[in-house]
Amino acid sequence: IKYNRSAVAKTNSNINSMVKAGKESTVTQAADEMLYLLTKEGESVYSLKIAEPVKVAEFGTGNMRVGLWDGVKKDFIFERDNLGADFVKAASENCKGKGGSFEFEGKTYTFKPGSAKKTFDVYTEPDDPFRYYGEALGAEFEAAAENAKAGDVLEIGEKKYAVVDAADKGNYSVFDLVDAKPFMIYTQYGFDTCVASLPLSDSFKLNALTAVYGEGSFEAEAILNTEAFAKELAEKAIAAQQGTHQDNTMLGEETEAPATEAPETEAPEETGEGELIPEGAVYVNAKFTVAPSAEREGVFVISTEDGTPYAELNTMVVRRYNGKDTMDLDLKHAVRDHVMHMLETKASSENLTYQIPRQDDKGRNVYDEDGKLLYEDSEMTVTRRTESEFVVNAKQTRQFIDKYAPPSSTHVMGTDGDGFDVLARIMYGGRISLMVGFVVVFLECFLGIIMGGLAGFFGGWVDNLVMRLVDIFYCLPFMPIMIIVGAMMDAMRMDVTVRLFVLMAAMGIMGWAGIARLVRGQILSLREQEFMVAAEATGLPTSRRIFRHLVPNVMPQLIVSATMGLGSTILSESTLSFLGLGVKHPMATWGSMINSVASASAMEQYAYIWIPVGLLICFTVIAFNFVGDGLRDAFDPKAKR
Repeated sequence: IKYNRSAVAKTNSNINSMVKAGKESTVTQAADEMLYLLTKEGESVYSLKIAEPVKVAEFGTGNMRVGLWDGVKKDFIFERDNLGADFVKAASENCKGKGGSFEFEGKTYTFKPGSAKKTFDVYTEPDDPFRYYGEALGAEFEAAAENAKAGDVLEIGEKKYAVVDAADKGNYSVFDLVDAKPFMIYTQYGFDTCVASLPLSDSFKLNALTAVYGEGSFEAEAILNTEAFAKELAEKAIAAQQGTHQDNTMLGEETEAPATEAPETEAPEETGEGELIPEGAVYVNAKFTVAPSAEREGVFVISTEDGTPYAELNTMVVRRYNGKDTMDLDLKHAVRDHVMHMLETKASSENLTYQIPRQDDKGRNVYDEDGKLLYEDSEMTVTRRTESEFVVNAKQTRQFIDKYAPPSSTHVMGTDGDGFDVLARIMYGGRISLMVGFVVVFLECFLGIIMGGLAGFFGGWVDNLVMRLVDIFYCLPFMPIMIIVGAMMDAMRMDVTVRLFVLMAAMGIMGWAGIARLVRGQILSLREQEFMVAAEATGLPTSRRIFRHLVPNVMPQLIVSATMGLGSTILSESTLSFLGLGVKHPMATWGSMINSVASASAMEQYAYIWIPVGLLICFTVIAFNFVGDGLRDAFDPKAKR
């Protein structure tokens, strides 16, 4: 149902006006000309209906609007009765300027400029205070209308008529409220389900509120397998590890709840409780009864067809501080009892003890092996904020993360901003950094051996093609290219593990050119030696000559080059991670650990985090360089023994 939002926004003030005037209903006409009927269904329950404007009469002592003269179209549009061609001619001759009057058949007609250019509204004094658009409504209607005001609803027999201000000052328009459709319910009642977090469809809320002061029973879409729902909800909460971060609850006594819109024909998809609602929740059409509670005054109990309590209606709304309805019904009852006692004694605060969900060190609810929520006693304080608003604070023990803890016996090298042990993080990050170094060097050697071997062995156009490709890769700036790759991975929001593999592949592809040139040079000098001539003479295939005889003779130089390149690869990865373009949190590398304290103030305050990591990077790079130097000397045939 389409409706005017500004008209609906005035409903609360209209309800207050109805309460002060003691009225049971009122009607307004909005800018869209639709009629909005507000009816009191019972205590704290109001329905808002919308109806098409079917005008049946006007009454009042003010000037009556005859119609509109259109000077452009040279046409007169009559409001009700057509006064004939002579009247149209008189209007066309006189309706000019800024307004005035003219006589026609003994009556005086006034006119004034209309809303459009060269248009004039024409008025005259009515012969009868009641003007009907069709059949007369009778003496009973006229007697009731004489005492009516704008906004009143007249009930004549089985019909209802709306009285609103007419466009003509001092007059009222009367509309037939035929086929008024309800589309909103305004209430001070809040719904509390017997099973926490159980969603209620809009059709359920609408029909339940209507049934409170109606027949006392209704049908609606609802979830009846509440035990299975609660179990599935607990399993989903365990899987998602989404616990309640605090048990602070705001109470509002007799505050108006939001409007409930009319239901759709299908089962509702949105429940208002977010991602914790199980996807397998099944709605079925069921019958319910609504009756006053025998134990609690002012409370209505909604029960299923077999008498099982399903939900409650209460004017004292109890919700979590974030507005979500995930609290146990027993806790709501306990809070309401204390609030009622505070209202009676005029106390400003009271304490109560209640069991609330137990939470782990990450602030998540704790469940047992059967999926049942574990509880623990908690001291709560109910504090009066205003005359109708109370706040409940729960004292709940929780182990918080020890962030940026200095070195101690518990954490030898302290903790970082996430509470991770720095020593464990360094060891884990070392694995990733070393793995990146070895994998990248292996990939460089693999590509370099293949490309360099082909170029050195075949020579000619193959050698020329491979060397031009090597020259191209030499021309590509390594660090800017890697920064671009890192930025692309950021834009794609790539998974940290996939990001690591992409980073290693990119670094390997960018670094194979040097290995290829080394292998090519060695093979060019080896392929003309006697053992290769003998291998060719024996008829060995090309692949065997390359990988069985040539490559093994190049391995000493490759090992030296790879060892020397390990240090620079680790340094490059650390640089990229430090810039935030390499491996991302939560995966640790030495570079990303330094990145976590990259600001000037953090580096000064948390030196115990980045100094050990920086020293390890330096020592690792120097160590691999020393090993490379040693291997180079060991494999050098010209070196003195």
